[in-house]
Amino acid sequence: MKPTDISQAQPVLVPENAGLKQDTAHEQRVMNRTIFAKAGAVAYVIWGLLHLQAAWSVYTLGRSMPSGMASGRVLQDAWNLLWFSILAILAAVTLNWRNDARGWWINLAVLSIADLGFVFFLLVSDPVERSAPIEVGDERQVMDAADLEDFLAAADGG
Repeated sequence: MKPTDISQAQPVLVPENAGLKQDTAHEQRVMNRTIFAKAGAVAYVIWGLLHLQAAWSVYTLGRSMPSGMASGRVLQDAWNLLWFSILAILAAVTLNWRNDARGWWINLAVLSIADLGFVFFLLVSDPVERSAPIEVGDERQVMDAADLEDFLAAADGG
């Protein structure tokens, strides 16, 4: 092999900021992930706070009912909502804020379990018919639950 004369080699021109552009793009992607992780964590905290409020409302409802099995079931629902919301907030603050994948999976599982019951049993099955048609004389009227109570009170003579 012949030795190469370095003095005859053509210099390779590299722009001064070539590495900087790649570093900046990488930093921008990391920054975007961090921003989205924090926004997601905030959304989970908001979900948790709304469900804490729901837990309190359900607890208040359960305490207002006469003692018995129905009251106990309602209080158990309040307990479940309380712990679902606490777990969601804890995972959001400790894991989701740092974009830890375990936090996303924990919240996905817990929130899905908590809200699928609401979707299946209240939204899909519609146990309370909000606009049940009621025949009054020859007319058909569409009434909501409050109108139905007024109608039944009037029918009883009260």
